[in-house]
Amino acid sequence: GAFVGGEGRMNSAFELVSAVSGIPCKIETLGAWGNNVYVGTSDGHVLLYVMDKVEAPTSSSSSSSSSSVSFKSRMEKKKSLGHGKKPVTMMEVYPDLGRLLVLCDGNLEVLNLYTLEQSNPFGDKGKGVITFCSRKGSQDYRFCLQLKRKLLLYEYTGHYEFYKEIPLTENALSMEWVENTIFLGYKKEYAKLDLLSGEMSTLFPIEAEPVMHLIPDDAALVLVHEDIGVMIDYQGNPTRGMLKWTGPPSVVTYHAPYAIAIVPPAPPTPSSGPAALAHLVDKDKDRDRERDKDKDKSGT
Repeated sequence: GAFVGGEGRMNSAFELVSAVSGIPCKIETLGAWGNNVYVGTSDGHVLLYVMDKVEAPTSSSSSSSSSSVSFKSRMEKKKSLGHGKKPVTMMEVYPDLGRLLVLCDGNLEVLNLYTLEQSNPFGDKGKGVITFCSRKGSQDYRFCLQLKRKLLLYEYTGHYEFYKEIPLTENALSMEWVENTIFLGYKKEYAKLDLLSGEMSTLFPIEAEPVMHLIPDDAALVLVHEDIGVMIDYQGNPTRGMLKWTGPPSVVTYHAPYAIAIVPPAPPTPSSGPAALAHLVDKDKDRDRERDKDKDKSGT
């Protein structure tokens, strides 16, 4: 099947292909690197699948040849995190470090990307973790762990070195770290924390669970408000237009030049599963719109 674009248009930029099948448990989180797919399950396991691409020729009336793409997969490794049947709630892949960071029952674990060998370099500070993030767009590796009403900052220098604690007035549900700013999604608002000045400022209020995602190609973030994606720059200022979905997304990601979201099924098919919607992030169109606005203001 194809992904559906914004405003109900069909978007043929993506084709839905089954990559891994027969997973024995409910999927909670996913990570990918190269041909490897990492699956975090509902019962506290991490599974490593290796995919092999298969191309089969298809018949065509045209003279040009075409082929269909499918994947075969096999489970290479299975790792129990040792926290009972608790779900794996977060997963991030760091290929340069050869590491996979996973969160299970408040415990932040570090796994080897190849063997799934488990370690806990954060010690006791890696327990009671609500969420975590890493600094994006930087040559160094810095990590932010959120525990109850506080942030712990680490730098990776061959080991995970703690260097700063920042108090919070309440717990955030999501975070993104770019340059010297950490963006926080709270239950009722989005906010940003300036790490240089320590100043916390509100961006705008919300009434649903916060969802945010970085768009690195354009030095911007998407902050979800109901069925709208608000684009902001790294200073927290609104930029260009907004993304419109058919419902409130539970997940947003980015594959240039598309923002992709998982949204609830549209009526009248309540029994169907969630839909994946791809929205073109048109940089040239936005620049033209801003240029036209400037012309209108100047009267030319």
